[in-house]
Amino acid sequence: MIYNSTNIQEIFEGLVNKKKHVILFGAGRCASECIKKINEYIWYLCDSWKTPDYITGDVCEKDYLYAYAPIEEFIDCIIDNDEEKQGKDFLYHEQTFQIKPPDYLKEVDTDHYIIIITTEKYENEIRHQLSHMDYLENMPCYSYNRNMHYYDNYSRGLIVDRVIIPYMEKMKTFLYWKFPENEYEVIKRLIEQGEYVCNGAAFQITTICNLRCKYCADYVPKMKKNRNMDVTQILRDIDTFFSVTGRCLYVQLSTAEAVLCVNLGIILKKLLQMEQVRFIEIITNGLSYPKDEEVVKLLANPKVMLVMSDYNMQEKTDESRKFYKEKGIRVNYLAKQRWKIEGTKPYDSKMSHADLIDCYMSCKQAKFCPLEIAEGRLTACGRIQRFVELSDFESNHDYLDFADYSTKKELKEALIRLNLDPYMDGCAWCAVPRQKPSEFIEPAEQLPYGVKGWD
Repeated sequence: MIYNSTNIQEIFEGLVNKKKHVILFGAGRCASECIKKINEYIWYLCDSWKTPDYITGDVCEKDYLYAYAPIEEFIDCIIDNDEEKQGKDFLYHEQTFQIKPPDYLKEVDTDHYIIIITTEKYENEIRHQLSHMDYLENMPCYSYNRNMHYYDNYSRGLIVDRVIIPYMEKMKTFLYWKFPENEYEVIKRLIEQGEYVCNGAAFQITTICNLRCKYCADYVPKMKKNRNMDVTQILRDIDTFFSVTGRCLYVQLSTAEAVLCVNLGIILKKLLQMEQVRFIEIITNGLSYPKDEEVVKLLANPKVMLVMSDYNMQEKTDESRKFYKEKGIRVNYLAKQRWKIEGTKPYDSKMSHADLIDCYMSCKQAKFCPLEIAEGRLTACGRIQRFVELSDFESNHDYLDFADYSTKKELKEALIRLNLDPYMDGCAWCAVPRQKPSEFIEPAEQLPYGVKGWD
């Protein structure tokens, strides 16, 4: 087998131009989800929007871009190791594909087919299985969950992967907000014009928290000093960021406990004036709530939502939720949230550049989590701020300082580059890629006061 990292745009071009066909490996819900996600990508790729000028590799639009063809048109069959499924039909919408045993691959002309592994759970086993089939030596094989989001240059598909899909997918998660029907039309026109579009930006307004969670994803208990950030700098950062931003789906106020920030009202009032911002999320543990009436009024604005995690402290969170309900403040309570170990000591796992791309582009957090802005610096991931403070991490790539750019044009171009670059050096230092899918912990295990060191 040939296991090359690629992306859906390149695969689609190969299917269209080289008349190749697809064999999926893995039936069931994973196959349906794989087909759905690939089709979504192809639809956005082929839709009628002009590739912006900053994509130098796609100066001339390609004919196929406006001729959408779903991946089903190229699928021959589905392979599965489950004997009970073999011989049956797999139904996707109104189209059926026969499920066949792995031995069917002996009959395949490897010059005209590719294999796409649909399942993440059994991916390694399937790769191992295929590697022992000598007759497939020259047949390309890809995994949707691992190596179909690899880019070595800027392309139209990279915009789909890094800008359009994260924006539209994140929009679907905001079930409590109604979006204009033309939201997609708005962002694709902005992209055509070379404007900067992002799905989310988080402003760090305080590092003060009323909890000391051992595995805090923001590393708050490990910080050298916990404080409210300078409000003048925050307001300046808001002005700077939105002066070059065409659209921002949501702003998040996070890191530590946002409702404890003494300047929350000033910051909220400023953000609510920004036309580019669709909505504002405030992350809270629900153990306390603001007493300032002006802040309470601002929190009741329809553009604001509090997101409250379940810290297994029901009595206190119930009290807060009751208060917010009485004041007309919306709360999204994550009652069924599952916790993972994230705030472990950062260290360099020595990834190659290719592995960094695969890791970053496959990371759901990297794709859908907001950028973080703190003290005049913007990072592509909030963890980068912590790695700089708490470890030997260094990078000339993962963040930018607003003060380094003398014009709005330069800053906007830098933001677009950072958003489109398909890797981050910080991925090599992050605990998330090393997590096991089923590795969950009890919520909010606390560190003793005075303890700041690592285990």
